[in-house]
Amino acid sequence: MTVAQRNANLLYAVTHIDGDTYHTVRPTAVMRIESWPDMLTWAKSEFGNVTVFKRSIVGTVGRPPVLGQSVYADLTRFWFRHKSDCDKFIEHWS
Repeated sequence: MTVAQRNANLLYAVTHIDGDTYHTVRPTAVMRIESWPDMLTWAKSEFGNVTVFKRSIVGTVGRPPVLGQSVYADLTRFWFRHKSDCDKFIEHWS
């Protein structure tokens, strides 16, 4: 991860996997418990299909296996291909 910033409930980072840039947002544990299903529903309504992985993307695969999507989620964070989508997510959930 090359950049990381935290607000009260969200940790933002820029991650590079196989030369591709991802903007990630990791909600705090409390926020994940309280809001994760709502966050997934909101993301799907705003960005279309969101592939949800049952394990971490990093360390299990080199890159998200569903190519062409702009948003992914794993057990702890949302992964965005476009910073503008990430910013929209952070603005909504901050």
